[in-house]
Amino acid sequence: MASGGPSPVSSEPTLRRRGLLSTAIISYFFTPFAGLLWIGRGRLAVGFLSAFIAIPLGAYVAVFSGAISLDSDLVRNCEAHLDWLFLAIGIFAAVGVMAISLGPQTPRWYSSGWMVVPAVLIFFAAFVLVGLSARALIYQPFSTPSGSMTPNIVAGDYVAASKWPYGYGRYSMAPLTLPIVGRVFERQPRRGDLIVFKYPKDTSLDYVKRVIGLPGERIQMVAGVVHVDGVPVDRERVGELTDEALSGNKRPVMVYRERLPNGVSYQTLDEREDGILDDTRAFTVDAGSYFVLGDNRDNSADSRVWGTVPAENLIGRVERIYWNSFGLPFAERSDDLMKAD
Repeated sequence: MASGGPSPVSSEPTLRRRGLLSTAIISYFFTPFAGLLWIGRGRLAVGFLSAFIAIPLGAYVAVFSGAISLDSDLVRNCEAHLDWLFLAIGIFAAVGVMAISLGPQTPRWYSSGWMVVPAVLIFFAAFVLVGLSARALIYQPFSTPSGSMTPNIVAGDYVAASKWPYGYGRYSMAPLTLPIVGRVFERQPRRGDLIVFKYPKDTSLDYVKRVIGLPGERIQMVAGVVHVDGVPVDRERVGELTDEALSGNKRPVMVYRERLPNGVSYQTLDEREDGILDDTRAFTVDAGSYFVLGDNRDNSADSRVWGTVPAENLIGRVERIYWNSFGLPFAERSDDLMKAD
């Protein structure tokens, strides 16, 4: 026997069901994040936003850490069909939101039409914020327009500099600008490290050089040989560089392998045996500063010319070459940037 009384009424407000067409338009043109909010699926929207940020961030770190090579066939194929790839991803995501919309649509305060524009702003603001944070705290890309570091880094190379090895300062955290005095989690560069830093004479310029002298040491060039506290470093001629595209010189250039006291070795170029910077006075490295040289010894303005680099000017440590804008080979050079015995 049926009991009398009023029928039970749902406490949930009724949402006017979103149509497939409106859901598809919002999801494709205003991001799937906005589309999921449109149909009242907030948790899925947050999950999609998290995945959308995590996947590019993972790819960013993988490229700069060397886990993914931009020389791979997969990357080259994706690059060649980038427009179609983005179109396919957009369509796939929109279809996915449409399929979800066929299920329950729960009314929420954010499922009204006025939330579309704020949702788009939130979506891209979160993406940009995470991207800037990754650039400021993890890896930052730099281009090298000159050949002062040839044969290891040549003009047209793009290098990835890690931010954490030396701690964080006001220059290393760019493009984020924070009122940092000194450095947080400061650590000293290793002799032989390739560093990116703000040029001491003009901090609007980024330079890349190799650390040769540490605080308190005496550095001098004698007949093209580096001397550390009066002791010459090992230097052996290993051949000639004849590739004009790499050396930037029409005639062969002498190649040496230099080995520092801590075992780090690398190649250097020497265009002439009596270069103007082959013999210098002895430089005493100030506390909190570093003496740096370019690997292309006769074509590098470095600490022999303008002095040492203050620790506060450090941006990061070069980890690898990940691209060359002129199509020059870079994989082997990237592996040989800093070898330690």
